[in-house]
Amino acid sequence: MADLQTSFRSTVNTWQCDENEHLNVQFFTAFGDDASIHVLTALGFGPVAQGKAGLAVQAQSDHIRYWQELRSEDAVEIVSAPVEVSADRIVLYHELRNGFDNSLSATVLRAIGCRDASGKAAPFPAAIVERAEAAMAALPDHGKPRSAGRFGDLPALTPQQARDAGMREINRCVVTPEECDGAGNLRPRFHFSRFSDGAGMLWHGLGFDRIAMRDSHQGTVVLETRTVYRRKIAIGTPTLVISGLLDFTDKTLHIGHLLFDVESGTLVATSETVGVLFDQQARRSMAMSAEQRAKLVVIKPLRNGL
Repeated sequence: MADLQTSFRSTVNTWQCDENEHLNVQFFTAFGDDASIHVLTALGFGPVAQGKAGLAVQAQSDHIRYWQELRSEDAVEIVSAPVEVSADRIVLYHELRNGFDNSLSATVLRAIGCRDASGKAAPFPAAIVERAEAAMAALPDHGKPRSAGRFGDLPALTPQQARDAGMREINRCVVTPEECDGAGNLRPRFHFSRFSDGAGMLWHGLGFDRIAMRDSHQGTVVLETRTVYRRKIAIGTPTLVISGLLDFTDKTLHIGHLLFDVESGTLVATSETVGVLFDQQARRSMAMSAEQRAKLVVIKPLRNGL
C-alpha cells in the first residue's frame, strides 16, 4: 500500500467562517473537491487529459466526518490517496489537517465516476485504473463511515410528497455562474451550501429558538455528512431544498435533505447530516433538553419510503 500524498494547502479566511467562528462545513466539501482534482491530475487524468480523452469525471458522493474545528488563520493541509479502484468507480480518501499542529480536522471519502461526451457512464481509461491501483492506501478506521448513511439512499420523493410527509422547505435560490465548474455545472460545495445555509431555518422549525440560542451563545455543528449527487445542475437552475428529521438521540439530530430542480421537479441530490447543539464559549457540544426533544417529529417516509 502507498502513503497518503499532499493534495491541498491553504489557510482559513475569516469570510469562510460561520456564526460559530469556525470554518463553515461547505468549505470542507470545497477543499475535498479541489484535492480530488489534484489527485486525479497526479494520476495523469486532470482536466486537460480528460478533455483529450473525450471523458469527464463526476462526483457521485461525499462522506465526511468532522473531527476538530478549524478557525480563522488556521492552515489547512490535505493528504490523499485512492482507497477503492475499479473500471467504473474510484474512491478517494482525504485527511484534512491543521497545518500548524497536524491535528486531524476531517476525513472525506469522495466517490468518482466517469462519463463520455454524451453524458453516459463510461469506464476509466485502463492506464488510469492501473496508476490508481498502484497509488492505493488502506482506509484507516477514523475515516470509515459511522452514522450518516445508515438508512441507505434517501427515497426519491417529489416536492409535494416531501411536503405531505411533513418536511420543511429551508432554501430556495438559483444556480449562478460563480458556483459552477468549467462545464457550467454546480460544484459539490454549492450543493452542500444550500443545505448549510438553510440549517438555521430547519432547526428553528424543529422547535429550537434561534434568536434565543444566539443571545445565549449557542449554535449548531455537524459531526458527519453523506451527500449523493444524483444529476448535474446547470447555471440558471432554480433550486429548492426540503428537509426533515430522520432520527434523534439525547444529543444528536439525524437530518435528511432533498435538493430539487424547481422547474422540472427532479430530485438532483440528497444529503444526510448528523448535527448537535454547540456551546460557542466552551467550544463543545451540548445535550438537548427534554422540552426540545419532545417537540421533535421523525419523518418516517424520508427513511422508509412511501
